[in-house]
Amino acid sequence: MFTSIVISLIVFIHLFFLIALLKKNYAVMDIGWGLGFIVIAMITYFHYPLSPLNAITLLCVTLWGLRLAFFLFKRNHGLPEDYRYAEYRKIWGNTANLQAYLKVFLFQGFLMFIISLPFIFGMRAESKELSFINRLGLLVWIAGLSFESRADTYLSWYKNS
Repeated sequence: MFTSIVISLIVFIHLFFLIALLKKNYAVMDIGWGLGFIVIAMITYFHYPLSPLNAITLLCVTLWGLRLAFFLFKRNHGLPEDYRYAEYRKIWGNTANLQAYLKVFLFQGFLMFIISLPFIFGMRAESKELSFINRLGLLVWIAGLSFESRADTYLSWYKNS
């Protein structure tokens, strides 16, 4: 299962790197950040028997990833490359694409995998019923998504004022 996750993640990262090269904009990986977790969750989900707990986990990861990707797409659409990446291009010079590939794209893929380990192992668990801890975790997730969404809205209002 880990092999299929890693292969899928590598394909995903390379797809976003190719898009970044074509658009001459490394910031597309910001959008790929949330979507990468969805890829990992889907690959994991289809490796284990269907259960309500796994379906809820997949739903939570998917909603969070789509919300983040949509927010970043909307925020960056039609704008020039994010100043951080533009600055990296200057610093890295002729090796910018290689440096970005290693330090932005592959590194974020590695982080996605490490950060995904809790839900990967959670989906592997034998328990198929929603326990008190699962329900509490769902409440924490709802609160976190709500706060994150609200914070992004306030940040957008602040930047536009």
